[in-house]
Amino acid sequence: MSGRNDILALWCHPRSLSTAFARMMSGRGDVTVLHERFLYLYYVVQHPELIIARQLERIEPEMLASCDEIVRGIEGEAARAPVFFKDMAVHVWNPMGYHADEEFLAGFTNAFLIRDPQIAVASHLKQNPDMIFEEVGYDAQLALFETVERMTGAPPVVIDAADLEDDPAGIVRTYCGAMGIPFIEEALHWEPSVPGMLTEGDPWHEDLFGTSGFERSVETIDDGLYRHRNYAEFVERSLPFYEALRAHAVGPTPAP
Repeated sequence: MSGRNDILALWCHPRSLSTAFARMMSGRGDVTVLHERFLYLYYVVQHPELIIARQLERIEPEMLASCDEIVRGIEGEAARAPVFFKDMAVHVWNPMGYHADEEFLAGFTNAFLIRDPQIAVASHLKQNPDMIFEEVGYDAQLALFETVERMTGAPPVVIDAADLEDDPAGIVRTYCGAMGIPFIEEALHWEPSVPGMLTEGDPWHEDLFGTSGFERSVETIDDGLYRHRNYAEFVERSLPFYEALRAHAVGPTPAP
């Protein structure tokens, strides 16, 4: 890969299997994987009042950067090797920072990962019971999707987590073909462990630590979360954005 295609961006919403996807990409061995470089910009700089900002026990000074500085850091990594990064669309597209304009997105090859909000919202509330609707993130994803589509004249790749769980090899094969990278089947399987991008005891990703690949129904969600005061509202408000993105979800590519 060369030029801007050296930076593969996966724009997500929370609880969309994005960290499992990043773990798969790290197993390839041919890309540098970066994990949510824009998270501090959103939570620590823009929204220190939100629960996730308060959960960050250690503030890393190098992460307290402007959006432009973060992008330059990603580009610096890409000068040494191809880069894959995953991040939440809302971190770069929200009322306190509409960073993801055409110039920003043109620096990356963009793809999107979505999950049924009936599952994702409950999973998110499990970790973040006081979250605001902005953090749910489907509206920001659709805004980025439409910007990329307008720029390129074609819809970018959208992966639905349910399809990924049903046929990991087929969906990842489609993704790799669209991104212009080889499909590496061995990367679909890994040893249960805490990946280097995360820390032991991380409650957000502890269910991932015991997996060895993309697995359905890994996380346990208490029924009470579906009765949370904001659950029904957040799902209802998210569904139109999810369905608009779902209409572009890619299918699996069969093995040759």
